[in-house]
Amino acid sequence: MAARKSPSNEAMERVHAAIAKINRDAKAELVTTADKVPYYYGLRRPSGIMQLDLDTGGGFPAGGVCCLSGPDGVGKSDFLYRYMAWQQRIYGEECCLALVHVEHQFDHFRLRRLGVKVPVPMEHIEQEQKMRKHRGTPLLTKAEIADLQTGIGHFFLIPPADMETQLQVVIELLKSGGFHIIGVDSISAMIPKDTDGKDLDEATVRGAHALCMKRFFLKYYALANNRTPVWTSLIFTQQVTANDAKSAAPSFMQKFIPDFTVKGGHAGRHGKLIDVMLTNGAKIKVTDKEKEVEGKENKNKITTGKTIRWELTKGKAGTHEGLRGEVDYDFTKPNGINYSQTVFAVGHKLGIIELRDGLVTWIHNGVKHPEIQRMPYATFIEALDNSVRLDLDIREDIMYAAGIKEARYRDA
Repeated sequence: MAARKSPSNEAMERVHAAIAKINRDAKAELVTTADKVPYYYGLRRPSGIMQLDLDTGGGFPAGGVCCLSGPDGVGKSDFLYRYMAWQQRIYGEECCLALVHVEHQFDHFRLRRLGVKVPVPMEHIEQEQKMRKHRGTPLLTKAEIADLQTGIGHFFLIPPADMETQLQVVIELLKSGGFHIIGVDSISAMIPKDTDGKDLDEATVRGAHALCMKRFFLKYYALANNRTPVWTSLIFTQQVTANDAKSAAPSFMQKFIPDFTVKGGHAGRHGKLIDVMLTNGAKIKVTDKEKEVEGKENKNKITTGKTIRWELTKGKAGTHEGLRGEVDYDFTKPNGINYSQTVFAVGHKLGIIELRDGLVTWIHNGVKHPEIQRMPYATFIEALDNSVRLDLDIREDIMYAAGIKEARYRDA
């Protein structure tokens, strides 16, 4: 068989002439060469939950759309806020976040409990003071009030409106290129303009919603594939419903069919890079010591937390579908999840962190790191909590050990 010939100079001149005409007629660079296309996915947005971040290739990628899906009450909004809190932790005063707030009232105190430091209006603080006085609990001190009125970086809120308006605002914010995360909570609850206030059947409403998503993604694709860098991670929360196909299927097939299904149009299903499905796991219970009876089995237990499970139902940009994991959520703690403990657990599993006689050593490139050697476990956890640099260094070490070698948490 004769070897294929490379295109002649004359042929390549025709190629370049055709490309030049296409771009000239469109008044945009519709056709370009690979070396001119920016790469965003190496920069990741972590949740702080180490195993979840490994499962998502280091976290949600910059320059992409990702989803946090799940049934009502599982904690989708809380997880979105955790991603935002970690951007504040990484970038400090340079952090820039936006939230498209679709449902319910915006709760400043809830965000702060989950680590997102947003300034609380004085009116809200005064209401809190009145409630504390009514309950007979200690009032906020001047120092606490001053702290509540401060934030980290920049946080913008897009209040409720029709679906078309809010999604167009998202596009305009993305064009600025200055946001680390734009969150939409939730995409499922958005109401298309043509359906607002009308008594329409569910299929018609779903169709209008899907059409809005299609139009949005057409604009998003054009923007994300432009040569102008768009480093923003766009994160949607999304409601799921029970999968009717499972109950309708033969019993021998049901175990292969997911419990929940995401309802959405073609564009929404295919436009996202990563979809993390969240579900509730087992409850965490402890013995009620006050009701113990000596010599008898104690059945008096109180629920202090739960496990939250995740599964990647879609995985691109360095991830794989089907990965599963879980994390403990403690109701008695301010933000519910001990992030540093997740670093220890995964690091120890991968051999990055050594534990002997209750003392922790960090193994960096096969060598004991001078900063963390034979440190008491509690001191190690405290060190991670208090030092952003140390925490991120160990996290990136863990990612590398897990084979995730191109991802990073911080801008180069």
